[in-house]
Parts: sequence; structure tokens; C-alpha cells
Amino acid sequence: MAVTPDAPSSQNLPNHGLNVSVKNFGPIYRGNIDIRPLTVFVGQSNTGKSYLATLVYSLHRYFSNSINNFTYFFPWKIKSLKVKDEIISHPDIIKYLDSWISALNEEDQTPPLPERVEKVIRSIIENAEYLADPIEREIIRCYGINSIGELIRLPYANEAEAIVDIPQPDKRGNLQYHLGINHNEFNVTTKLDGLSLPFPDWIESRELIMMSKTILNDLNPESKSDLHNASSLLGMLAEITRNTMNSLLSRNAYYLPADRTGVMHSHQVVVSAIIQNATTAGLRPAHGVPILSGVLSDFLEQLIQMASKPKSEINQKLDSLASSVEETVLKGGVNLCASSVNYPHFYYKPNGWNLTLPLMRSSSMVSELAPIVLYLRHILTPGDILIIEEPESHLHPEMQIEVIRLLARIVRSGVQVVVTTHSEWVLDEIATIVQRSQKRESDKINSENASDCLFPHEVGAWLFKHHGKSDGVVVEELEIDNSGLYPSGFDRVAIDQHNRWAEVVSETE
Repeated sequence: MAVTPDAPSSQNLPNHGLNVSVKNFGPIYRGNIDIRPLTVFVGQSNTGKSYLATLVYSLHRYFSNSINNFTYFFPWKIKSLKVKDEIISHPDIIKYLDSWISALNEEDQTPPLPERVEKVIRSIIENAEYLADPIEREIIRCYGINSIGELIRLPYANEAEAIVDIPQPDKRGNLQYHLGINHNEFNVTTKLDGLSLPFPDWIESRELIMMSKTILNDLNPESKSDLHNASSLLGMLAEITRNTMNSLLSRNAYYLPADRTGVMHSHQVVVSAIIQNATTAGLRPAHGVPILSGVLSDFLEQLIQMASKPKSEINQKLDSLASSVEETVLKGGVNLCASSVNYPHFYYKPNGWNLTLPLMRSSSMVSELAPIVLYLRHILTPGDILIIEEPESHLHPEMQIEVIRLLARIVRSGVQVVVTTHSEWVLDEIATIVQRSQKRESDKINSENASDCLFPHEVGAWLFKHHGKSDGVVVEELEIDNSGLYPSGFDRVAIDQHNRWAEVVSETE
């Protein structure tokens, strides 16, 4: 039965997805994806799945940290954004801005911006040159590379690009970032389409606007409407607008890398080595010391921070999901204890045991799933995005299916999930989860019995495959076919294997 538009969606997640398209990026010749509540990258090894996942992660990391830390909030020096002084200092701009701020005190809702003011704010938003350096640094950090040019698909191209489209609610348009990469430079341009300002989120910023205006008046009591005041307020309004439009990028992002088990086993050794090298900096050369990628270093940092998170901040719904994994899959509990210096030690306690085991002495399945349990319990909150490389690693097919069902429940709890996979079992179970939503009557689906199903618009599967002509990879969306499965090509491998078996058997008879 078809799903009606009124069917419940994943809590706290938008029904529209962030769109990312790349060209000549790493091994990828071209690709275009939507990041949905559950997004799956599938394909052979070395086809760029982790490359693209890392790009998604690095952009979220930059924009969430920028907003939280005010690193690009309030661009006081509008001149650096190359907005012409005569636009800002036009008498009408100052007059309209003052009248708009006065109206904030008189109306229950934020009044529309005057047309001239809106035009200036749009011009500030579309001037993104000052974002290039910090975004470049974050991308380089996350990949663990020396220069941005290493991301170009060599030797087949001289430049690469990534385009990020951020659709706005109610089909009001979109904000687009274009990232251009060549060997010598990195540039960011912004395009704003079909949007009318202001946004509803500005209502929440009313006190901030009024406070800033008061501060500026106190600083310049003799000149309350001069160029400095106008440009500062316009810059602030532009950043409030940009932050609102960046809502799909400004969430906390977490990445569980493919080698997470090794990090879980050796994090104490890694941290000791980092401290040792830090204390001897300048005394001896650091030759031969490997550099951790930002993905790995962030994972390591988050493991360490778990020991200091208060229990009061743990989300109860996600904690219950962690407990269900321990009960149904791990058959035991994963926990941590903090040392005297608040450093975490992770251990596993099988059901019925009085003793605990360090994770490095537990099974590979426990070590593989422990990070998911720990992140659910200590790190994640609804609205975050979680990227997991190969959640099927070291798992029996039956357990792979259980983990995918868990991921569906995580999505239902409001956490957006991106996974990379090579597993037929994973993809088939995702198809089953989608089909289950189609077979239920929409008026019977509620928050209790919908936890094990996801609707088609909530799931996106993308196939990474080699493209012969370009000797590169193309990324194509997979849609469930008439058989009820995603046509990933896994069946072709199974058929070829069966035919080889049949040929060998016939030769031996």
C-alpha cells in the first residue's frame, strides 16, 4: 500500500535532503547524492565511498563549529566582503534599517525586511570568499592530506569540484556552495536562489538584534545611524540568515571509521605517543611520526571525552537503544570506567559473568559494535548525523541484519545515519525495512510500531561503480526494483560463483 503524505517521518529530521555533487573528486569521476535520514553508499572497494563520506563529514564539522564558536559570526568589516560602501551607506538603507528595528518592538512577529535592506543582505551572503581558507583547512584536516590538490582525480583531471545544495523548507529555494579545487588554490562561491527574507528563525534572534543595536548605540552615541552601525547590523543579519539556511550542515557530525576496532584497542598507546612527542617537541625531529587524519583524531578525542560526560546529559531514548544492542546482539554490557585523571577504560561484561573483560580481549564482534553502543549512550543526541563505515565488519550475517534494524531505530530516534557497505545482507535488510513501511496501512503506523520501518523518501541508496571510459567512478542512485530489492550487482557475483561451482562439479562427475 502506498504511503500517504501524512505518514509519520523520522523525528527531528527534515523531509528534504542535503544534495552533494562532485566531479573528478578522488577516484570519483562524477556523482550526485542526497543525504537522507538513512543514506547508504554501496560498491566495490576503492570506489570513493569513504572519500565522499569524509567530505560530508568535513563540511558538517566546519559549519557546526563555526556557528557554535562564532568564528564567522558578525562580519564587522563589510569592506573585506567587497560589498560597496555606497550600497550600505545609502541614506535609504540606514533609514529603512532603523525603521525595521523600531518595528521589532511593536509587532508580535518579525516584520519583513525592506527591499533595499534585503538586497544588501543577499549580496553579503553571496560573497563567500572569506569562507575558503577555513573550509579548506577543515577538509585538509579531516582527510589527513598535505594540500587540497591531493583530492583531484589524477592523472585524468587538473581540477575538481563539489557543489552542495541546501534546500529550504516549503520549497522556498536553496542555498548553494560551490567548492572549486585545483593544484594551487581553493575557492568557495555562493548562490542564493528563490528565497525571500526574513526567515522564521529570526524571531528567536530578536533579542540578539536589539541587544546589538543597543551596544552599537552606546559605542557611538553621537552617531547612532552611521556607516559603522549600519554595516555591523547588516552583517549580523546576514549571518543569522546564513546560519538559518545552513541548518542541514550545522548539526553535530560523528564518524566511526573502518579501523575503529584498532583504535578502541590501542587508544591508550596512541595518546601516550602523542603526549610523548608533544613533550619532546623541539628537542628532536618528528620524522617518522604518522599523522592522524581528522576523522581518526576526532574519533579518538570523542572516546576520551566520554569519561567526563555527566549522566544527566545522556539521552534516555538513545540509551535504551544501546541497551537493546547489548541484550539482543552482544549478550553482555559495554561500559567504561574513568581513571583518577578522568581517562576512560572500556570493558565488556558478558551476561551472567561476575568478571569484566577489556575490549581487546573480547570478540571482534563486541569490539566492532562497542563504539556504536558507546556513542548512543554518551555522545549522540537527536538531530546529529552519524557516519559509519562498514557496520557489517566482523559480523555474522544474522548479526548484520540485527545491526541494520538498530540503525533504522536510531533514525527513528532523530539521528541521521550514513553508512558505507560491501554487504548484500545489509542492503537487502534495508530494502526489507522500506518494503515493510509500504505494506502497512498508514493510519495504523505510530511511533511505537513504526520503529522497524522507514519510508522510501527517508532512505537513499547510492551505487559507486567504475566507469570504463573515464577510468573513474560514477555514483548512481539505486531504487528498489520489481523484486523488492536494490539492484546492486551482488546477485551477479552469486550467480557467477554458482556457475563456477556447477562447472567444477560437472567436470568431476
